Amino acid sequence: MLVVDPIVETLVVVASTVTTSAVVAVNGAVVISTFASAGSSSRGFSTLRITKLAALLRYININAPYQAEMLFEGFKKAQNFMTTMLVGLFGEEQYNQTMINLPKRFVKFEDSSLFLMNAAMIVLISVGVGLAIIICRIGMHKARKKRSRTWTKRFLSLQKILEWNYILGMIMGSYPDLMLGFGLQMYDLPFSNPTPLSLISLVICVLVTPISILFPLLCSFLMSAKIKGRNHNNYHNISRYEVFIADFIENNNETKTYQMIGLLRIQAMIFPLIFWQHNPLAQILFMMVGSIAVNYFHITKVSYKSRFTHFVILTNEFLFFISMIGVLLHISFSSSGMEANNSKLTSVVGWLITSPLR
Repeated sequence: MLVVDPIVETLVVVASTVTTSAVVAVNGAVVISTFASAGSSSRGFSTLRITKLAALLRYININAPYQAEMLFEGFKKAQNFMTTMLVGLFGEEQYNQTMINLPKRFVKFEDSSLFLMNAAMIVLISVGVGLAIIICRIGMHKARKKRSRTWTKRFLSLQKILEWNYILGMIMGSYPDLMLGFGLQMYDLPFSNPTPLSLISLVICVLVTPISILFPLLCSFLMSAKIKGRNHNNYHNISRYEVFIADFIENNNETKTYQMIGLLRIQAMIFPLIFWQHNPLAQILFMMVGSIAVNYFHITKVSYKSRFTHFVILTNEFLFFISMIGVLLHISFSSSGMEANNSKLTSVVGWLITSPLR
């Protein structure tokens, strides 16, 4: 039986609570900042993405130190809303059926193989944005009929935010959720015992995933659009994809490569977590190599308009990398037996994993 110092237990509970609140706060702040800055808050989406990447550490197939396990519970609690909604709509039995055949770390954190669960917020937001776009277009049509330039400009501005910057930004920020949802859905296909919930989820996955998998290439294509010219109605115009370039000084080949590597890194991180559960060392190494590649381009190849943006993104990545080093040390010490009879060493490694993620 694990005996935990009361002070350590209190600190860990506080850290877990803070983590839960922070995950919710980041999601809300991204929405607010996006609309407040005319849809160009790519820093907000970058923060959202690194938050979701940090949550992936809990799926590495190890018996993590107490501090880390309790912190990881904080990421799980932030997902309770969608669980409650799906259980209410389809029943507990159908939902529970999607939780039993996953790798053990996913079972531990009560994850589901449902793409609809893992990518639910993106799906719901996309539906809501789709309805808003329809309303916006209707309003713009009426404003043009009445020859109201003021309202026409307002609707055009809102359309730009909704159609491109917000949708594309949400995909950029929530890309880990999309890839995780796809991977888990493929790991546990619902053909042996299908239910309405699992089949609906599979259909949505099949429709959404091809775009998600190819999104890094699509991102590069959209960033190749030309600058806004005389024809303001040119649909393939870089001003419509401002979320990709808003924070960068220049939209050059290095910037495009940086954005692509950042997305491909997520695929390289997530798929080993799902399909390579027997090798935790490989899982963490894939994470670390991807992090090194992204940060190399960040430091040497791209330039930001704001030093603060550069500092925030780099600091988040640095803290995340420290936690990965902690996981790597834990795997190494556990394999060599060094932690077996050394509770202090286990505690130090636990705090090394936990502290940067808080």
